[in-house]
Amino acid sequence: MIGLERRWLLCGLVGIALVVLGAFAPLAHLQQDNVSLWGSGHGNGMFVLAIAALSVGFLAARKQGFLPIAAIAIAMIVVVSFLRLCDRIGQGHGAARLDWGWIPLTLGIICLLAGGPIVVQKKQR
Repeated sequence: MIGLERRWLLCGLVGIALVVLGAFAPLAHLQQDNVSLWGSGHGNGMFVLAIAALSVGFLAARKQGFLPIAAIAIAMIVVVSFLRLCDRIGQGHGAARLDWGWIPLTLGIICLLAGGPIVVQKKQR
């Protein structure tokens, strides 16, 4: 059985891994173009990876209170990327097909949100 102290660590690490996977995964197909946060997402993947690296550092320092802030920042980047994608579709780039990259991004954000607010009380001897 995993203790409460390890659960937030595991949840945070899984969330970071999913967000990193989502940064490179295809988000949509526009005619001949594959859109991802890293490739043609105008560099947004770099910001997601920087926030993920900061999150790993804060997890190593056992500062899980940063995880919800990181999740909100990544969610804002994802929303902006989605709005840019909708704008590209509206400018006549043809039909778009959403791809599987949204799934790890969403699950990663949820894991980061869930991993942060767990307060661990240490046993007093």
